[in-house]
Amino acid sequence: MLFLYYIEGEPCPASALTVTPNDTPNIDATGDGFRCDAFFPDKILSPHALSVGQKMTSGAMSGTIRVKLEVKTEDVVAIIVRTESGSESTLYVVS
Repeated sequence: MLFLYYIEGEPCPASALTVTPNDTPNIDATGDGFRCDAFFPDKILSPHALSVGQKMTSGAMSGTIRVKLEVKTEDVVAIIVRTESGSESTLYVVS
């Protein structure tokens, strides 16, 4: 759970982000969080993100726009892990 992430450098309000090898490829640590690729429907992206993002035309992400996403640690309020069987474990919560 998080308050904010950055899509192509622009701050965007957020409430959650699913992080998986398929949903957020090319994940890398940064000095203050992480960055990755992410996929969003075009209707929720800014004109800037649409102009620099890559429209996906095939595969599971077809119809979405691939963009660069960055998360800063200071904006993360909880980390919850969900296993394939559906069980959840809370790893981190801001107190």
